[in-house]
Amino acid sequence: MRRSAAAALGLLAASFFFAACRRHPSGPQVFVPYSSASGDFECAAPLGWRAETSADADAYRFTVWLGPEDKEALWGAPRFVVAWYAAGKPVRKASGETGKYASIDDYIAQMAATVWGPDPAFSARRTAVTIGGRPAERMVVRVQKDAYMNLPDARPAAAGGGRMWREDEAVFVPTRKGFYTIVFPSSADARPRYEAAFQKLIDSLRFTKESPVDNI
Repeated sequence: MRRSAAAALGLLAASFFFAACRRHPSGPQVFVPYSSASGDFECAAPLGWRAETSADADAYRFTVWLGPEDKEALWGAPRFVVAWYAAGKPVRKASGETGKYASIDDYIAQMAATVWGPDPAFSARRTAVTIGGRPAERMVVRVQKDAYMNLPDARPAAAGGGRMWREDEAVFVPTRKGFYTIVFPSSADARPRYEAAFQKLIDSLRFTKESPVDNI
């Protein structure tokens, strides 16, 4: 009887330990190989992060990695997104509306108008980089938003709630028929905890064909 009780207590303690590890990651992040469902890219993804994908014919492809529970992160958990958009074809945008993006410039302009707000602070202007052997651009956007965006139980500022700083990091890679966006949307408070993991994903990214809708 005592042995059974001790075993039960041990299992309970272990469950609390693993739950705490999931909520408050510590130590070096482990990564695992990931290959996209469309066969267009490969990368190293954080171990334990849930990968979700969506697609719409030849208009867009989304891969989203959802990390551990974190009350300071946007929407309660960190996330990394690799998306491909076909230029000029209807898609469901980040704002939730249906629309289309003619180019990377048009994507940035629409994000500024509908998500980042009219006065985003670009802490790093679009900088030329190389991602997976391809020319690309990278930037960080800093903007103040209502706190309820990352705290589901908080009230909007209009209802007496607080404000928080949002920092989105984005990489843009052009292709013949559209472009990739590689995005880390985050609160300023949570971003330092996951920045190294996002950099690892970017550094490991390799394109295996021109785009999701190309054969080579």
